[in-house]
Amino acid sequence: MRILLRGYYQAGNTGDDGLLAVMLHYLGRWFDSAEVLISPPGDLQLPQVPLQCTAGPRAWRTPAGLLRSRAIVFGGGGILHHYGATGADLQFQLRICQMARAMRRPIAYLGVSVGPLVGAASRHTVRRILRMADVILLRDQLSVELVEEIAPGLEYSVGPDPVLLLPEVDLPHNPPLCHCHGKSLGVSIAPFFSVAHHDPEGDEQVYDAMATVLDGVLADGSVEAVKLFCLHAGAQYDYRSVRAVQNKMRYAERVRIIPYLPNPYDMFGEISSCDYFLGFRLHAAVLAYMASVPMATVDYHPKVTGFAEMIGLPEQAHLALEDLEQDSLRQLVEKLVSDQMPPARVPYEQVRSQAGAALEQAGQRLVDLLGV
Repeated sequence: MRILLRGYYQAGNTGDDGLLAVMLHYLGRWFDSAEVLISPPGDLQLPQVPLQCTAGPRAWRTPAGLLRSRAIVFGGGGILHHYGATGADLQFQLRICQMARAMRRPIAYLGVSVGPLVGAASRHTVRRILRMADVILLRDQLSVELVEEIAPGLEYSVGPDPVLLLPEVDLPHNPPLCHCHGKSLGVSIAPFFSVAHHDPEGDEQVYDAMATVLDGVLADGSVEAVKLFCLHAGAQYDYRSVRAVQNKMRYAERVRIIPYLPNPYDMFGEISSCDYFLGFRLHAAVLAYMASVPMATVDYHPKVTGFAEMIGLPEQAHLALEDLEQDSLRQLVEKLVSDQMPPARVPYEQVRSQAGAALEQAGQRLVDLLGV
């Protein structure tokens, strides 16, 4: 039996890397010895699973991939969103789902976010996609609210982000790249304004505020080093952001840049080595939470807000991107590194258990549909 597995797996993104690892792990539990067709993973390290993973441009490209498969799984992440650009990706997903329905192939969306959706057309497209899906597992309450608004009566389930299940996956562990003497603050930054709104000036304002605040906690001795994390491989994404921040800092020599790593468990190890963590990217915050590192978030996207609410992160520990300015960021970071920031109210093991139960339940529905 073959399963077509789709996601943003070839994009060099730590969060999507973790989602792929978890999806392969669970597909191996549900469909022992099955063949899974995936996009070419590049340098990404795949987990040890009882599956045959076939990767290549002809293996997963539709409709050829659908013809060879008994089901299609969209394996997690923020894959149903639209910021007002062309909407080509949503239209592509719609065509895939239409082909799958015509071929009578079950469609599963597992561990996904829905939104933001700018404009009536994108809402209509996502409504059509969701109504064709046989199994839907949403990963946050804000997605639930949007789905209830655009597709009332739709059957779905809800569970925490599947990356929380990463420790179950058989991946190699490598030691951290960077060891610091004294306390360190880890920071992940993403060029959200440039990518989503074509507004590089918005990102520059964030970089200016971040550089000033980080210089402040280095100058007063709150931390000895700052680690700037790249959770995306593309030079135009995180690396550009962290270099911009470092270049604006007076204490740039006390900054360490952690590059994108093609093993999500290695990135987990790097984040675990920090004493404090400030996360822009969702899965940077997820990994810090898993590692019990005191953290705060900048909510650049509803999925980050949804995760913060799910784990019970106090309101004072997450800052909306539209409220980010030098003073508000300084207050957030100073409270974090002075050990005054309350932790998340919900223990990781509890959320991990919920994530596993939700994914297993959704997987069982797919198993039943396939009659395995």
